[in-house]
Amino acid sequence: MEKQLTFGELIHIFWKKLYLIIILTVIGGAAGFAWSRISYHPVYTASTSFIVFHKNSKKIESDLKAIPTYESILTNRSTLRSVQKKMNKVSGYKGSVSTLSSGITTVTAPNSLIIKVSADAPSAKIAVAMANNSVTVFKTRINHVINAGTVRQLAKADTSNVTKTPTNSKKQLLMGAMIGFAVSILLVLFLERKLLFA
Repeated sequence: MEKQLTFGELIHIFWKKLYLIIILTVIGGAAGFAWSRISYHPVYTASTSFIVFHKNSKKIESDLKAIPTYESILTNRSTLRSVQKKMNKVSGYKGSVSTLSSGITTVTAPNSLIIKVSADAPSAKIAVAMANNSVTVFKTRINHVINAGTVRQLAKADTSNVTKTPTNSKKQLLMGAMIGFAVSILLVLFLERKLLFA
């Protein structure tokens, strides 16, 4: 006949092996934290903005309607190939037109002539160069494509206003600790199996 363990006896078994539970939980947490540091690849985002307008105030409505076209021209592969040529001169840059295409985004507020350009890259310096070079190339190309009027960069991107994706260290530490705790419970149950299944 199988012996039924009471809750108190089960707690006593775990209490006897508390040191093992604590050690494996700490090791698991440390491993999770270390993994988060090893696997973390930060993404830096630099932003700049520019405005496209005609000096004739009667053209504001047509300028507003043209904003999506300007955004498409800026992120067009043809424009990005010219940006790529400039980026090849930036030390440490190892990207391609596809890298630029996935890393450069534009945002415009409703009823605004201001276009914000953001660039994501593995370093702050490269993100800044991507954002600024995109606007520079756009300024030289736009009036060859359509009569866009005046293009003025409002604020150049620089390394002082670059954002960086945060690490997930706390989450990884917690997950590692939980795995370590679960392994320690299973190990205690395995080590005390004679008592449990007597």
